[in-house]
Amino acid sequence: MPPPVGVTTHHVESAAQLQWALGNAAKGADVIVMTAAVADYRPAREAKEKLKRGELGAKTSIELVANPDLLAELGKQRKGSTPLLVGFAAETEDVLENARAKLAAKRCDLIVANNVGEANAGFAVDTNHVQLVEAEEEVDVPPAPKSEVAHRILDKIVSMLGPEAGTDDAGGRVRELGGEAPAKTRAIAAKRAKAKPRRRN
Repeated sequence: MPPPVGVTTHHVESAAQLQWALGNAAKGADVIVMTAAVADYRPAREAKEKLKRGELGAKTSIELVANPDLLAELGKQRKGSTPLLVGFAAETEDVLENARAKLAAKRCDLIVANNVGEANAGFAVDTNHVQLVEAEEEVDVPPAPKSEVAHRILDKIVSMLGPEAGTDDAGGRVRELGGEAPAKTRAIAAKRAKAKPRRRN
């Protein structure tokens, strides 16, 4: 799939490469949205050649080591409330409780959480149902096509950036959680948030 027009893309193959690329991309950012995580662990040793079943025997084990927690590192490294940090939590139980814990542990401003075991939500479907979790409130985004859910998440992010961040070219407001402004307008609004103080709703 070719990258979208106007988007800078960095191709990586490991968590270490992603860590390096993310460190450069995050410099000067107003918002960082971490939509997906790399694997929590990786093999401690990389095999240079194919591992032969006959040599390994009937049983074998692979030693794993933890990958860097990229979201947590971003939370620790940022100064004050910049950049605004958004994480995602795919859960199978206790969705809100786990999302609140992640919000605090990773020092995020917003966690987008969902129950991947819920019907018509999560993976391999075209719809989703998410909870937007901040320190002071949770907002339920009802089941909808993923494109609409994405717009609602972005509306929330724009509203968190400050009063001028949600203004389109015509001076109108992007309505939080359900506005009809197109994606292009939302992108323009996010760019205008640069160097503006952020307020919570």
